[in-house]
Amino acid sequence: MWHPDEKKENTGMSEQLVILERFEQGQVALLTLNRPEALNALSRELMQAIDAALDEASDSRVLIITGGGRAFAAGADIAQLAPLGAVDVMPWVRQMQDLYKRIEALPQPVIAAVNGLALGGGCELVLACDLVLAAESARFGVPEIKIGVIPGAGGTQRLTRLLGRNRAKQWLMFGEPVAADRACEAGLVNHVVADAELLDLARQWATTLCSRPALALEAAKTTANIGPDASLAVALEVEMQCLARLFASQDKREGMAAFVEKRPPVFRGE
Repeated sequence: MWHPDEKKENTGMSEQLVILERFEQGQVALLTLNRPEALNALSRELMQAIDAALDEASDSRVLIITGGGRAFAAGADIAQLAPLGAVDVMPWVRQMQDLYKRIEALPQPVIAAVNGLALGGGCELVLACDLVLAAESARFGVPEIKIGVIPGAGGTQRLTRLLGRNRAKQWLMFGEPVAADRACEAGLVNHVVADAELLDLARQWATTLCSRPALALEAAKTTANIGPDASLAVALEVEMQCLARLFASQDKREGMAAFVEKRPPVFRGE
């Protein structure tokens, strides 16, 4: 069992919508969505609280996102969305898109530790993360079709890039929940674990990532994210430029020296 170095609630909000804890001498940040009574439905206020928590966790080496209670996030807050029209919905959706783009672009690895439901906007949040661990009870999906709309925060785009067009269309058009093991087979989930072991495994993965060189982790994330949206020629050029910058780093010198000397490397992010 891990004990946090630091625990913060509220992130400036009137309710405790997000809980932020730090582990491993502050290197690992655990961000817990905390609207359990609403299955962590993503309201505008919750999205603002997540954004504020990202500011507080900006110096972490690894970020873990999970949900408090029985769900990761059951979707967008329909009570807020239902009264909106075609014009009014745009700022709401833009807020969610911008938040998820920010998470996707963070320099540090982001691990989604998915417990229970990750549907609609919750599934789109998962898609913005780098690595996905799922409890056996987790369920994924984009059920917006059942209420007469489609996903608006990356569900039609990130899902298609990740799963392929035909499988993504099946998820989008039927809107059915997908079990954790099937989501793993499809490529959305990296690993499925017993519910009681989910956070322990997430923290183990985070601890391992903290031992890896930060500059190389960021480069790996950047090149992998750019690849699907670029031509192969452009992506290969980006890869080469990122590699060249790493060859100028102290971490590269330390890593290769440690390999030759048969000792563990000590990376400093320089």
